[in-house]
Amino acid sequence: MEINGKKRRKLLDSAREPFWSPDGKVIGFLPQEFPKFNVIDYYTRGMSFYDLATGKIEEHPNSTNLFHLYNPSFAPNGKWIISTVHAGWIRPRYPGDRALWNEYH
Repeated sequence: MEINGKKRRKLLDSAREPFWSPDGKVIGFLPQEFPKFNVIDYYTRGMSFYDLATGKIEEHPNSTNLFHLYNPSFAPNGKWIISTVHAGWIRPRYPGDRALWNEYH
């Protein structure tokens, strides 16, 4: 949208954690793992970039190996991206609660 809020346009569905390139020409984002958001769905899979001039979406070259990212941001020079990574679940070694054990296995 323009600075005054006019000419808004929807760019994507099922995208999370948008972040701007330093030159303002590209919006990076994390695609959701599932097509519809819900409070349990906090997973992301991959990383993509939306080119504002062309409207084309390009996946990160290593997108198949990028999971559970949060707060991505370009470095000021635009050559690097930094992000928080969710390391995974802590699973009980000796499950006292079989229902909890089954939920995470």
